Amino acid sequence: MHSLDILTANGMYCGIPTIDLQALSSSFHVASFPEGYPLACSGRRVDHIGVLISGSVELRTKERLGHSIPFEILGAGEFFGEMAALDDGFSLYDMESVTSLRALVQPRFTFLEHLKRHMALERNAYQLNARRLQKLCRALTGGDRPPAVEKGDRDQNHIMARVLSFIDENYQDPIALDDLCRIGNMSKFHFIRKFKEITGLSFKEYLNRKRVEEAKVLMTRDGLNISQACYAVGFGDLSYFGRVFRKIEGKSPSQFRRIRRGYSCP
Repeated sequence: MHSLDILTANGMYCGIPTIDLQALSSSFHVASFPEGYPLACSGRRVDHIGVLISGSVELRTKERLGHSIPFEILGAGEFFGEMAALDDGFSLYDMESVTSLRALVQPRFTFLEHLKRHMALERNAYQLNARRLQKLCRALTGGDRPPAVEKGDRDQNHIMARVLSFIDENYQDPIALDDLCRIGNMSKFHFIRKFKEITGLSFKEYLNRKRVEEAKVLMTRDGLNISQACYAVGFGDLSYFGRVFRKIEGKSPSQFRRIRRGYSCP
């Protein structure tokens, strides 16, 4: 997948004219990181900025006694490094690769230059910061979360990272909840609770979002029509695809295609 396709499908770049997005995409390059690599550290400047291509990243904060608390896992297609957009550009949380990963990244100074040029990018960065900080605060104040992350919890986070990678690599095929429970070696009840805790979504919501993101790429990059994109990403019913697309994107697939034929998102 080309840089432009990845950026086009990412909400961070919604609202940027296509002609500008083409120029912006040339500032990115693909980088690989090993498992356990610190992409950001709390209290330090954010230097790694980009979009995950494959692999998973865990976001963690610390409570007052210094215990580490994970509050989100990022998968393929998700943006990271948004805190560089804040005034001091320092991170308020730790970010570490849970698996080896590949990402589309750009230099910090280039990202900051683009923020000045594109109001839509600045707005999207602030909105993403707000959403993630809300999750961070809920993790700190949640009464059902233990103050320390035990080894068993850490192991389960690694297992869930593998589950997310499986979904990201096989989204176009039928995936049943039972399949994921077997991969994670968990009961349905425990898997559903853990998946929701880490992603903030149900399994079906996560899968639908992944499929919609890929459908957007196929319609934008390859010129597939709505029906072709629907079935290519794993949806079995066109009307259901339309309902899911509208719920996630706030517009119908046909409206999305018309907008992309122009220059920007509304």
